[in-house]
Amino acid sequence: MAAPGSALNCEDFAEFQELLRVTRQIDDRIVHELNTTVPTASFAGKVDARQTCEELHHSVNIFVLPLHLAFLI
Repeated sequence: MAAPGSALNCEDFAEFQELLRVTRQIDDRIVHELNTTVPTASFAGKVDARQTCEELHHSVNIFVLPLHLAFLI
């Protein structure tokens, strides 16, 4: 929130909104992957949960973290 009497730079605000939108998309994709990859109790005996989680962790580190870092720079 801008201080009273100070001007709001709309270009910076628009850039912030875009960054927030992209970051939320990335986070939504991570949540979706978690929901579709991590086995529930009913499937726990049918898949190797540890291996599945390790693969998901690896994939997130390779593909998602660089995107987050690119926006922080």
